[in-house]
Amino acid sequence: MITSLQRAMAARRVTAALCLAVAASAVAAAPAAGGPPSPDSKGGQGCGADSHMGPPGPPMGFGPMGFGEDRPPPYLIGINLSEAQQDKVFAILHAAAPQLREHEKAARKAREALHRLGQSADYDGGKATGLAQAQADADGQLELLRARADHDIYLLLTPDQKSKLAAHERERHAHEGAPPHP
Repeated sequence: MITSLQRAMAARRVTAALCLAVAASAVAAAPAAGGPPSPDSKGGQGCGADSHMGPPGPPMGFGPMGFGEDRPPPYLIGINLSEAQQDKVFAILHAAAPQLREHEKAARKAREALHRLGQSADYDGGKATGLAQAQADADGQLELLRARADHDIYLLLTPDQKSKLAAHERERHAHEGAPPHP
């Protein structure tokens, strides 16, 4: 069973990846307009073969999920992606974005309506059950979309990158005291 903490962490991973992809496309277009260097040029940040992420900074965007952060998905930090891989990650996340947004909106609306219902004189158990189910359905669809995007990104990785990812996962679980995934 997926806990709400796991859902939230997965949501942040996918959202961060989507934000990275959007930021990468903006940075890639910037040199043509006389803007800052691209992520793979000297002095730039990114997750290309010759670069490493700079120090984490505050979110540059809006919302609780940190839209606009110039970071790769957290599970890709320390894994050097080729430019082609970065482009494919962007395409995966860009394709998933509309459905993610729709399900996020549906979950939020159901959660807010359930909260309002719980604090009203017109509480109805049947209506509350329907709203809770609508929220659960939307959250479930979000998790499936995120898992699909994570899997599609995983398939892009080379065997060496997959080994590094597995090692990072083992380190994270050892640090958090949780058992690693098999």
